[in-house]
Amino acid sequence: MQQRMIRSGSWKLSVYDGEPPLLFDLSTDPDERINRAEDPDCAEVFQRLSARLAHDGWRPETVAARMRERRAEKDILAAWAREVQPAQTHVWEYTADMNRLDN
Repeated sequence: MQQRMIRSGSWKLSVYDGEPPLLFDLSTDPDERINRAEDPDCAEVFQRLSARLAHDGWRPETVAARMRERRAEKDILAAWAREVQPAQTHVWEYTADMNRLDN
């Protein structure tokens, strides 16, 4: 699930892709029990914080697409490694004389 949270002053907006947004005024609701996202009195705060998320470039569909791409890349690499069984060349062989600091 793609999610994002932004905080400004006492306001906190949480957005979960596919779910209704959550807006809380932490100064009056520190336990985050009263969702103010649909409250007309909070529309300006909601719009301002939502605009900041959009301005930052957060797009849940972009995140989801990138996650699918990365998963496919990982699956390809895993299949290759199972087939080829390459030597672990990234393992650094340590020797006792390496365990010192030169002045």
